[in-house]
Amino acid sequence: MTLFLARRDPNSPGPLPLPGTEVWLEDLPMGPLGTTVGEIRDLRVRLDPPRLGGNEVKIPTGRDLAITYSAGEIPCEARARVVAADADDAAGLWVEVRSVERMQRRSAVRVPVQLIARLVADAADEDSAAAEVLESGITEDLSASGVLVRLSDPVAVGSRVRLMIHCGGDVGDVEVVATVVRVDHEERAARPYRAALTFPDIDRLTESQLVRFLFERQRVLRRRAIGAE
Repeated sequence: MTLFLARRDPNSPGPLPLPGTEVWLEDLPMGPLGTTVGEIRDLRVRLDPPRLGGNEVKIPTGRDLAITYSAGEIPCEARARVVAADADDAAGLWVEVRSVERMQRRSAVRVPVQLIARLVADAADEDSAAAEVLESGITEDLSASGVLVRLSDPVAVGSRVRLMIHCGGDVGDVEVVATVVRVDHEERAARPYRAALTFPDIDRLTESQLVRFLFERQRVLRRRAIGAE
């Protein structure tokens, strides 16, 4: 588990990553760049110079950027500015952190992603393995507070279902109780029904799983957009 530095001043941004933590520099013209934290002095952070294609990337002083990382398994985004090194500073890329946002606060941000999803009848006395599968579909977009899923058959607006989303990787399958809030019909589509579902009673653990998955998914999409993957 990645640890983070405790902040003594309650008004200071935090949590910040410990030295040795892998981070990503975002909002740069060349796209996201990976690097490692070398040192922290108050709100100034020394980073190993990022590289692209084996060459060191020079980022000018005064440049604003975002730094994304995980602290205590919580995805975080720090807004920072590149600053000049002081006389006694070690060599590296120095930034000054202005604010830190825990990504759970972005649970409503929707990310385009196609995943297999199964809608299962929500009955407390039913065993998950034996419960009736109402419908299988493909997600169009997903957030930690809801999902838009393509279905072959309609589902009733207002109904509650257990939704099983196959995220794969380290996250695996995520199960959450969902409420159907809208169903649209597109006659010519292979799966003609688009159902919007919300997660009104999502627990903290499941929300954290989805936030971490979406955090990584956004990073992949940004890198693909610039041809880095």
